[in-house]
Amino acid sequence: MGRAPCLQTEDGYVFESNAILRHIARADKSNSFLYGRTTYEAAQVDQWLDYSSEFDPSGFYFLHVNGLGIAPGSEEETKKHLADAHAAFAGLDKWLETRTYLAGERISIADISIAAAIDWTLRFCQCQDDFTKKYKNALRHYNTVMGHPKFQEALVGLSQFRCPNPYLSPGTRFKYFLNSKLLPAVKKKMPSVYPRLVLAMKSSSLGSTRE
Repeated sequence: MGRAPCLQTEDGYVFESNAILRHIARADKSNSFLYGRTTYEAAQVDQWLDYSSEFDPSGFYFLHVNGLGIAPGSEEETKKHLADAHAAFAGLDKWLETRTYLAGERISIADISIAAAIDWTLRFCQCQDDFTKKYKNALRHYNTVMGHPKFQEALVGLSQFRCPNPYLSPGTRFKYFLNSKLLPAVKKKMPSVYPRLVLAMKSSSLGSTRE
C-alpha cells in the first residue's frame, strides 16, 4: 500500500506507528506489560495512543518551517497551529502532574507513542522554549522515556537523523537537520521546499549540505 512505517511479521505486514506498537506489545512474552497489567491499564494505554494524534505532525512541521522563514504562513495559520499544540501539551501536562507514566507504574507503549509524537517539537520546533518551560511535567516524562536503556538502544541506529541535544539554539538544531540524511529525503519528497531550505541554510551560515 506504500504506507510507512511498516513492520514485516511472519504473518504479513502491519503499517501505522500505533498499530505496530500494539502488535509488538501483544506479541511480547517477556512480562514487560507494555500494554498494561490490567484491562483498565490497557484501556488507558489505548486512550493515550489515540491522544497521540492530537500532536499533529503537520502542525508542528508548519511551526518549524514557518519559524525559519522557509515557507511562511499567515498569522492566522500560525495562531491556530500554536493553539492546537498548546492544547495538546496542556492535557498531557495535567495528566502527568501526579504520574511518572501514562498508564500504570511502568513504561508502556503509550509512553513510547507520546514521547515520539512530541519529539519533533522538543528538538526542532522554533517555539520549542515555549513548550519546555511551560509544560515541565510533559518534558520530565519525555526525558524519562528517552532515557530508558531500551529506548536509547533503539535510537542508536537513528542517530544520523537526530539533533543530540534538545536544548540547543534553533540555529544549531537547524544545522543538524540540514546536515542529516533527512535533507536528501526532503529534496526527493518536497522538491519545491528544498531550494528554500538550502537558501535559508546558506544565509544563516550554518554549514554545508550533503547532497
